[in-house]
Amino acid sequence: MIPFLALLQSFPLVVPQTNVVERIGCGTGCQIRFQQLSPMEEIGDGWRKVKVRSTMFIWDYETNQLEQKSFRGKVGSGVSDGWNYANCQKKLFTRRSENYSSEPPVGASSGINSLVFDAGRPVFATVAGSPFQQWSVMCPHTETAKEGNEYLNDLADRWKLIMKELREEN
Repeated sequence: MIPFLALLQSFPLVVPQTNVVERIGCGTGCQIRFQQLSPMEEIGDGWRKVKVRSTMFIWDYETNQLEQKSFRGKVGSGVSDGWNYANCQKKLFTRRSENYSSEPPVGASSGINSLVFDAGRPVFATVAGSPFQQWSVMCPHTETAKEGNEYLNDLADRWKLIMKELREEN
């Protein structure tokens, strides 16, 4: 008789993609797509983590399509695995290549640390890695995530209205 655990090991683990954003922009003609590789895990002191694969795509003007590559890389490059860390109470987000079982190191010398709000508004700049969007999918239950998403949806609606009015004028 085959043990039950041995049977389970033959089936790949399907990880829901609920704690990562689908993609963020990284400049004109550039986007980074995300894949969640592990379930989200609480690691203490308000921190949670999820393993993530990021893949960069850059628009090729000669072929008129997105190609998987880094800024300086060859086609097929631009893939990296790392860990997204979020602190829902402190409104912090960071991405690290190392897997920490407790609070990731913070400070200027230890990598990217992003406040997800600045002056009461969500930080969604692509140059900053869209920290609010990445944090909010890890902390969707918070009132802050709901308010920030409402703000961004209202901003998008206003932008669509402006673009519609410009098209009608022309």
